[in-house]
Amino acid sequence: MGARLEGNDAREDPIAAITFDDGYRDFYDQALPVLKRKGVPAAVFVVSDLVGTKRVQVHDKLYLLLARKYRPNSGMPEPFQATRTLLELLPQAEVEMVVQALDSEVPISQDAFEAFLPLTWRGWMRFEEPV
Repeated sequence: MGARLEGNDAREDPIAAITFDDGYRDFYDQALPVLKRKGVPAAVFVVSDLVGTKRVQVHDKLYLLLARKYRPNSGMPEPFQATRTLLELLPQAEVEMVVQALDSEVPISQDAFEAFLPLTWRGWMRFEEPV
């Protein structure tokens, strides 16, 4: 891909890069086996502070809390749009305060965050294995 982008490859067929953002654990469980089986390279961007923890990213927690608090047809903005607006307008510290306030009103069990958990160190180390 690098050669194509630098103009050192004369082929004209389309190219693409496969990337996975945020380093979710499900990449290791679901996507990596398929990529390895097919021999397809990919890049994974992780939040290194979260690897190996059970903490979820603040935007995921905010979204889930808003979705629980403000049900459809409640007259409030749709949870995705509300999450986006809050993340765009508020500094990180204030977003975390909103999350804490929502969490005290509508707590969510840890099980609800399962799909949003970060990679484990074991999963991370598997990336060094050849495709």
